[in-house]
Amino acid sequence: MLINFSNTPHNEWNNQILDAAIKEYTEIIDIEFPKIEPEWTKNRNHENWSLILFKNKK
Repeated sequence: MLINFSNTPHNEWNNQILDAAIKEYTEIIDIEFPKIEPEWTKNRNHENWSLILFKNKK
């Protein structure tokens, strides 16, 4: 399993990259990279990361 933690979901990858990833890992799961606002504090960023990771946990 490949966990894609980025701004680009795997269905938007070019065919060459997608085919190679599927061949190597069989399954791809997207976890959206969090949007971080410049004015957020360190604690606010940690809260948002926790929410994102918990939301995507199976």
